[in-house]
Amino acid sequence: MINQKSMIKQMVEFNKAAADGFKGFLQFQEQVEEHIKTMYDEAPYFPEACKKAMAAYITWHKSLHNNIIAVMDDSFKKAEEYLSV
Repeated sequence: MINQKSMIKQMVEFNKAAADGFKGFLQFQEQVEEHIKTMYDEAPYFPEACKKAMAAYITWHKSLHNNIIAVMDDSFKKAEEYLSV
């Protein structure tokens, strides 16, 4: 008979590894954001209002991702605590 707790623990570990891959993607996204900032900082025709809007969007996007990561980390921690009992 399959140990259900062991199977669930493996599923949690797999999902945690997938979430870590998401964190790696966010590092890539930060590099792209830096390139975008450089591009519109060097473009004299790029309106200041657009620069401010883009900066606000990037800030919002980063906070959203940080919140998602915090929720995922907290959920994995709770699942691991539950499964270790």
